[in-house]
Amino acid sequence: MVRALPCHGRGCGFESRRSRQMKQNPLKKGFCFGILSRVYSRKLMVDCEKLNPNAQKIFENLKPYFPPNPWKKPCWEPEGRVCPSGNTIWYDLRKSADRNKLIDQERETIGHQTQIAASIHQQNNKCVPNGELGWLKDFTFQHFPRSMQHGVELLLLLLDLDFQIETGDIVER
Repeated sequence: MVRALPCHGRGCGFESRRSRQMKQNPLKKGFCFGILSRVYSRKLMVDCEKLNPNAQKIFENLKPYFPPNPWKKPCWEPEGRVCPSGNTIWYDLRKSADRNKLIDQERETIGHQTQIAASIHQQNNKCVPNGELGWLKDFTFQHFPRSMQHGVELLLLLLDLDFQIETGDIVER
């Protein structure tokens, strides 16, 4: 969030960094032809026909997260498509709807893994709700499995890619 004066029309004095960058840097023509598919809860939905060079760099960082399946069939295609492990559905990350589906799927997985890790911690440490905050004391990131770290890394890369396609801004990694 960045501080904005109330005269900017936001009312509460704050606006998201993303909304300010969207105003300052409108969609660039060239590699990514912005097709506004819809505006949904203040989020600009943009599809593109071809990934611009900055988006392509981010997309290439996704390759290790989509290894070939057990039959050695690739699950990552250079033009912008991926197929998550154990899945038969391909996601075209040039399309906003597909990016959002994959982002939501990763968020749900991370949430589920967090709940499982908290349940295990609760059972192992005999934590009992006592009507106060902090009853799951000592529940920290050290209890999170590698699969959760993997999911968080993937989610952050997907969010960077989505932001890059929406704005055309450089996202440094």
